[in-house]
Amino acid sequence: HSTEAERTLIGQMIEGGADLVSQVAAMVSPEDFHRDAHKHLVRLILSMLDKAEPIELVALAERVVALGMTDAVGGLSYVAALPDTVASLENWHHYARIVRGMKVRRDLQNAARTVAACAEDMSSTPREALDRSGSVVLSIDGEGQQAGGWIAASVATLGALDEVEARMQRDGAIEVSTGLRAVDEILAGLHRTDLVILAARP
Repeated sequence: HSTEAERTLIGQMIEGGADLVSQVAAMVSPEDFHRDAHKHLVRLILSMLDKAEPIELVALAERVVALGMTDAVGGLSYVAALPDTVASLENWHHYARIVRGMKVRRDLQNAARTVAACAEDMSSTPREALDRSGSVVLSIDGEGQQAGGWIAASVATLGALDEVEARMQRDGAIEVSTGLRAVDEILAGLHRTDLVILAARP
């Protein structure tokens, strides 16, 4: 793991406010952080984002104290020093990729131990061992939040608002027509990243 990358990314979230936190939340989750103190801090920050509370150092410190989490986050002096590690907000992607990449490596290490245990378990058949090992490896999410999974409601809302605004700017124009006018009126046509499944019962 990289403690410095985690510290810097959290410091950037504190300094960058809600807009930056929303972007970071779309790429990493609290569980991607190695240190428990960092997981607690990121959860608090995301909670503040969901409640539309101002995200800055003083407000975060007040939340920590109010929730009795001072020791859990490493102390107020530790929290207060996090923004000091930030030289720029522009490179947050770099630190987010490091944090996410380290999580993937930890997951791979855990998977390797599970695979080894499956291979040594003589009570199961080779096929059962292979199936279990494969499922463990395939369960590792190498892309983080961007590949899917649960994200904060505030993050999803911001993305939806951006999409609505983009559609309004197109003045109702349809990107790709389905060929069915009634369906186009409901879906506003087909859009990139959309997966549309049509099904019917006899």
